[in-house]
Amino acid sequence: MAILTKLTYMAFYKFTASMMISIIPAVIIAVIVYGLILFMFILSEDEVLALPKGAMILSVLKKAHLVK
Repeated sequence: MAILTKLTYMAFYKFTASMMISIIPAVIIAVIVYGLILFMFILSEDEVLALPKGAMILSVLKKAHLVK
């Protein structure tokens, strides 16, 4: 996650030369990667179902083949 976030930051900083503009997409990428890791490797189906809107989240994850 850190490597992908750092690469995103460096790429945006290279094109914009602005730290503030470069941080925003890097943080968004970090959140997305963290969420994918959380749902793919850490949470079980039962734990996802316990979340608010868990049934909807689980159906989306199954359609994307991110859970078994």
